[in-house]
Amino acid sequence: MTILVIADDLTGAAEIAGIGRRYGYDTALLRRDYQPIFAQMLVIDSDTRRLNPQAAGDTIRRMLAECPVNSFDWIYKKTDSVLRGPVRAELEAAQAALGLQRVLLVPQNPSRGRVVSRGTYSVGGVPLHRSEFGRDPDHPAKTSDIRERLSPDDPQRVTHLAVGQPPPSSGLITADAGTDRHLVQLATWVNDRTLPAGGSEFFETLLMRTKQGMPRGERRWPFASCLMLCGSTAEADRHAAERAGALGLPVRSMPLPLPRTDSQRERWIEAWRHEILESLSSGGGVVVTTPARYLTDAMQSGELAPLLARVVSEVLGRHALDEVLVSGGTTAGALMDALGGQAFRVSGEWAPGVVRLAFEQERKFGITLKPGSYHWPASLWELLGRAIHLKANA
Repeated sequence: MTILVIADDLTGAAEIAGIGRRYGYDTALLRRDYQPIFAQMLVIDSDTRRLNPQAAGDTIRRMLAECPVNSFDWIYKKTDSVLRGPVRAELEAAQAALGLQRVLLVPQNPSRGRVVSRGTYSVGGVPLHRSEFGRDPDHPAKTSDIRERLSPDDPQRVTHLAVGQPPPSSGLITADAGTDRHLVQLATWVNDRTLPAGGSEFFETLLMRTKQGMPRGERRWPFASCLMLCGSTAEADRHAAERAGALGLPVRSMPLPLPRTDSQRERWIEAWRHEILESLSSGGGVVVTTPARYLTDAMQSGELAPLLARVVSEVLGRHALDEVLVSGGTTAGALMDALGGQAFRVSGEWAPGVVRLAFEQERKFGITLKPGSYHWPASLWELLGRAIHLKANA
């Protein structure tokens, strides 16, 4: 069985790839373009979440034209679980390119409290537009109505179904779902005329139907030194930086204000890089982040991710580390661009959604990615605390 997954950002692609590895599939992850590569599961990050609808649709059509789609047993379109980005444009482009009658979109992740009831999306019991995703700097949720979220100009283009309602034979379909049982029921609607799409938990539900292998448990990769890069606006990232600091890891925030001229910026970058390298030389690691009051504006202007990526990639070129921990899809993608990483194998998962990748080209460090809204698992914090303790007592 071979599977193709197209995701819209890097951490989403890694999350899906981690699920494949968990179930015993030899899994490869590519960025932006198809490459002939042997793998039972191929996951491609289209990097389309940041694009406008026309550009995103064009990208999906091009990618599917380049892929040998008929060589895969099934295809899945991974979307953001809270529907950030040009989701409808991507799905309609994929549906047309594959010649399918309908799209079944199930973005819900019930285990994380992300559910839809009576057409209203909520996160942890809070309507989507009132959750932290309502304050997203790039794709703020202005409504909790799933049809309006997908198609604000014409909600009627989306068919939404209550639990137990039969699906239509064509179109873009969403449905109420708030439990694993609901996901299993929706999975029975997928046939050779349907493009399944949505979040990681619906993908895993479909994968379990193939009955290949048993899921593996969480793994650990001990490290003595690390760099944690917090690059999203999510509360989980802010809490991570605070927790790492409390453990004794130096936290090096982006200096303010950000200079505007090229010459000033180069001196500013050099000074910040030097500060990070000094912290690494005297301890077991460092946290790189940005001040909360600057984070939103920088992300909106498109400056933040490339800037963080440049500084961190230059640090990695000057100081040997065992592990790099990156939070946030945009930041992760920018760092991979700076490092020249385009093809990866999946080492495994620290926890669902927290995935360790290995570069196809040999690197001296491992790299672990997670979405900004996910938390780092307890096993990683335990190893981080141990590394800090050993360094302090060396």
